[in-house]
Amino acid sequence: MRDAFSTLHPGVLMLYFAGVIVASMFIMHPVCLAISLLSATAYALYLGRRRALRFVLTAAVPMLVMFAVLNPVVNHAGDTVLATVLGAPLTLESIAYGLAAGGMFVSVITWFYCCNRVMASDAVLYLFGGIAPSLALLVTMVVRLVPHLGARAHAIIRAQRGVGCDVGEGTVVERARRGLKVISILTSWALESSVDAADSMRSRGYGLPGRTRCAAYRFTVRDGVVASIIAIAGALVLAGSLAGATAVSYLPAIALPAAGAPEGFVYAVWGLLCLLPFALDCWEGLAWARSMSRA
Repeated sequence: MRDAFSTLHPGVLMLYFAGVIVASMFIMHPVCLAISLLSATAYALYLGRRRALRFVLTAAVPMLVMFAVLNPVVNHAGDTVLATVLGAPLTLESIAYGLAAGGMFVSVITWFYCCNRVMASDAVLYLFGGIAPSLALLVTMVVRLVPHLGARAHAIIRAQRGVGCDVGEGTVVERARRGLKVISILTSWALESSVDAADSMRSRGYGLPGRTRCAAYRFTVRDGVVASIIAIAGALVLAGSLAGATAVSYLPAIALPAAGAPEGFVYAVWGLLCLLPFALDCWEGLAWARSMSRA
């Protein structure tokens, strides 16, 4: 799915995702974490629909629960003791810190998921091809290889099921033998594909001196406006964080800054930054509706 935000210049997309990911990693305030997590989840569901929903239910939610449960088990610091389990204190601060750490981790992973959905491999190669062409090509091929291996594995399993060799049926030994056969076929296909890719790159002159680059993207006025909005919003959030608007302490006691106008302004700017893809889509939709009404 290509939404309006994904049609921006790759440099603008990289600026946006780098900003929200780095900010989500270092801002541990619960309000900012909730905004980042909810925005990233909503955007992932908007982009991926059922596949994103499966990712949220099978990966994001279990990771959040795991952090929330494991941290109080291994970390007993905190002043507010809620209960004593097997001789170890269960504190409110350890539960809150586990939820915050889990929310931070899940939000970062979800933003990476959105970035992977929005930025195509050719965009990554375009951005870093001039700086580190070999590294850019390697990263692009690795990212591209993972979904291809998954799709080919599903195709092999379906073909094996069609000839009566389903990996989910039979005894344990039979299922293990059939699973190893699928892995063997998949490995052979991956090796053959790598040899074909190497021959194709060599025949096209990869690595020869004097090579040129094809610039398939143009930086437009809209890209400049969106990049300016991202830069200004990011600078405001950074200034607010340095001023203490997002300062938080979970151990040994939960300490949050007093809620006031400066803090609310930082939270609002952070929310607008996280919801920028939806705002751009709404703007493009309204512009399209106006143009259609005039026609």
